[in-house]
Amino acid sequence: MLRVLWGLFINLFAISLFGWVIVPLNLLAGLFYLLSPTIADRIWALVSAIVASLHELMIWLTSLPSLSEAWLYTPVNMAILLMVLLSILPWLLPRGFISRWLVLPPLTMLMMTVYANQQSLTMTPTLYILPTGDQYISAALLQYPITNPENTNNKSVSWLFLADHRPKATRTMPSNLTVEKLSTMLEQQLGSLSINKLEGITVQSGRVGLTDTLTTDDKHADINTISSELLPLTVAQLNQHLPINQYWQAGRFDRWSVLQRSYKVASQSKSKSDIKVQGCEQGKTWQLPNGDLSIQALTGWHTIDDESVWDCTLAIDTGLPIQVLKYNAADPLRSLPAAVQTLPSNLSSLMPNVAATTSRLVLNVDTHQRVWQMWELLCSTEPLFDQAATGQTPINPITTEPITINQRIMPSNITWLGHSTSHITANVLGLQSINEIMTYDDKALAVALSIDDNFQSKFSY
Repeated sequence: MLRVLWGLFINLFAISLFGWVIVPLNLLAGLFYLLSPTIADRIWALVSAIVASLHELMIWLTSLPSLSEAWLYTPVNMAILLMVLLSILPWLLPRGFISRWLVLPPLTMLMMTVYANQQSLTMTPTLYILPTGDQYISAALLQYPITNPENTNNKSVSWLFLADHRPKATRTMPSNLTVEKLSTMLEQQLGSLSINKLEGITVQSGRVGLTDTLTTDDKHADINTISSELLPLTVAQLNQHLPINQYWQAGRFDRWSVLQRSYKVASQSKSKSDIKVQGCEQGKTWQLPNGDLSIQALTGWHTIDDESVWDCTLAIDTGLPIQVLKYNAADPLRSLPAAVQTLPSNLSSLMPNVAATTSRLVLNVDTHQRVWQMWELLCSTEPLFDQAATGQTPINPITTEPITINQRIMPSNITWLGHSTSHITANVLGLQSINEIMTYDDKALAVALSIDDNFQSKFSY
């Protein structure tokens, strides 16, 4: 309630400043321009100085620790505008014309509407595909509600996943994104989704710019060294503005502490908060205490001296199905579902009825074909639901205790989300039991199309 009142006060101040000072001065300068352009230029310079000072004031207010969370984002529609207008109308009219107590009903409705919008964003497990302005740079935000919040003050948990899908074997145009541009964009998107802190950030791409030697066998490594620091530095920038509990980084990260200190010096940051880095490598696992949500790394081998196998693909297992939406900046509540390619083989009918609502979402990143070749060589190819059918009791990788039949992960729906240029093969898709395909760039995955063509030709008459 206090946050909404604070926002109303700021808007009243800004509306009054523009309505009673900036706009009249701008019109006055236009009239003086016909008589004396010099006077008009001085008035316009004054207007520019006022606007710049207002901008600096807003930046200073948002940087205050006590007000850093005082800004609420909500979709602006006709109903919101009408309630705001009714709230400020008694203050714009002459005193005594209308009782100012009439501001209470529309203000109460405005607060209830904003609160309902904020709550609706966190009640459904959702993965938002966030736009970045670069077809090879992907960002995805997971919002998952906590079913028993009595053990924690949080009603939901959020993870941000960043990846660079540029292929290592071919030369592509460098990214036009900068750390400031990408971090500012992500901050605005997180704010519009009511995210003021993150449980973790994962950079799934192996970064040669974080190694101690800055050299690998990749012949294009020297060219891409600077751009390879984009995502890690974005993490450092975000960490200055919102709390982040964990940071997972694919590949090697020898230079992270030095890079983080250098960034704080270059950006003149006065924040004392630093974030420690953890390796995103095969077998790395995180989960909620109640077991409803777990995140596991399927690939990533930074101990191998080959950058092509550092990329870290993640598997998100949930007790509730996750909807995957394309983020709508104008109205996040109306974000549309991502396009889906359905593979012809429906494996859900082969699974038992236990935990039938569980689902798995695979966030894939591979910039070289060696990633999945390595996975096929080193990792088990036995499907998860077959492990349960064999009667062998699996082991929890965190507690090292046996997992009971009700705790086993037997996904009824397995969705793959990655880039259309992925090097994943039909064999790996089959071993992973994938039955739905989505891509960040809205293009079809070629290997999935070939599977569908083979299926149709096999059963055509």
